[in-house]
Amino acid sequence: MYMKSTLDVKLRIKPVQTSFLHHTSYEGVCRTGAPEQLTLEYDKALGMEEFMQVQSELKTLNGDEFEVMEPTHIPVYDDFMASRETIDKLCDEVSPQDLLVFSGLLSQHPMTKYAMRYSNPVAMYNGWHVDGTSFLRSIGRECEGFYRFEDLKKWAQLLRTKKAISYIKVLLVEKGGHLKVGLKSSIYDLVGLEKNLGVEFVTLTSDEVLAMYDTMPQDHPDWVEEAKKKAAELAKGAVYNNLSKDYLLRSTMFYVLIKKLLEKYECNAFSMPCREVCAGGTLMDRKFVFCLTHSLLKDEGIVSACEGDLAAMMGIAVLMNISRKAPHMGNNLLDSFESRVATVHHNVPCVHMDGYDKSLPYALASFTVAGWGASMRYDFSVNVGDKITLLRFDPSGTKMMAVRGTIVSGDKYSSMTESAMHAAVAGDLAEDNETYTKPGCAMMVKYQIDDAKKFYEKEKDYGHHFALVFGDYVDDLRELAKVMHLGFAEA
Repeated sequence: MYMKSTLDVKLRIKPVQTSFLHHTSYEGVCRTGAPEQLTLEYDKALGMEEFMQVQSELKTLNGDEFEVMEPTHIPVYDDFMASRETIDKLCDEVSPQDLLVFSGLLSQHPMTKYAMRYSNPVAMYNGWHVDGTSFLRSIGRECEGFYRFEDLKKWAQLLRTKKAISYIKVLLVEKGGHLKVGLKSSIYDLVGLEKNLGVEFVTLTSDEVLAMYDTMPQDHPDWVEEAKKKAAELAKGAVYNNLSKDYLLRSTMFYVLIKKLLEKYECNAFSMPCREVCAGGTLMDRKFVFCLTHSLLKDEGIVSACEGDLAAMMGIAVLMNISRKAPHMGNNLLDSFESRVATVHHNVPCVHMDGYDKSLPYALASFTVAGWGASMRYDFSVNVGDKITLLRFDPSGTKMMAVRGTIVSGDKYSSMTESAMHAAVAGDLAEDNETYTKPGCAMMVKYQIDDAKKFYEKEKDYGHHFALVFGDYVDDLRELAKVMHLGFAEA
């Protein structure tokens, strides 16, 4: 199924409730009670009461992240038989990534029977879960047990993120192959990425894409009109904008073209090298850069990464889905060992960095001294003191590195002057000239980390481009790494 955004992927949750029933009335080492508690009718009434209580809680999960399916009720009689037909029916309408939640007395019996044959993650809730989880984990099956509903929901959210990642289909535009001259830390094993995580790729050359861009006015005048409307909308909403209408339109035309190609090839992620494509004046001839496209796509829930960096792209995808926020992305390097300050700089912030249900103010500014190349800008100085999380994958695509930090300084809508940059390194928040626009990937946010040496030692194994979101999600990412069978490092 084609998902325009991985945010649209829902985890389907199949509730399975058991009732422990006895054919006849008796007492013994397996059962005690007053005569009225030893009847089949009493067993059924008790089981139905438990069933209604659990289902009322599970139904509250229905929403953007989950779809709770119709529950299945399985009677477990005291002969402890579970037919293969009963177990097999649980697979109806459930994909291998979806979750089955078992509850009720002796629900570990059908749960283990199911998990021995099918690969779905399974969980027990409100039951003697340690009996079932210990067995299944000992044979390598994915299984959890929960006493609290909020813990079940948290695990389900991790599973939903894992499922969403498996729906990624990347429109990868290349020039000279996906191992770039100026970027060695991208993921190199695309086959492994699909095998391990389900990520697919559609590859086009930059020459093909730029040729389509050049002929848009003749071949698709309706696309140009769409780009004009987007440019007008962006200019109207911006706090300030130093771009001419023509230069802004040239960038929104590229955005519209990529949107059309994503739809054509049923993709929901995009990356393209900028250094290699820019060389020789290719972009200068057309007067646009890719930055605005990355910002706009991420604001629509489409994964989009600078410089063809698939390791950063995967970080964006994970953070987007686990936080439901549009991530920023940039070079993430240590600035001051003594002050424990690191900096992120690129011009791809987003309107929805604080959540897809919220909108932040933005500005538009040129990437070049000559005034062309639209990029979005954001006032990071208002977030001083806020927590942030940064993430990327390693070049093998098998490990994640997460960083937690606190913002100590940030650009206003324009870019920092050199004096403000030096003040930030020293740990001071310097006032900056809002009318000054520094060219290049200059939009900066500075943040403090706990351990500078640990940070740069870990980065040696991972690379420099990181995705960034507001908030602390490092603990969630550590648990997600377990669910996705990925290595994990924290700095």
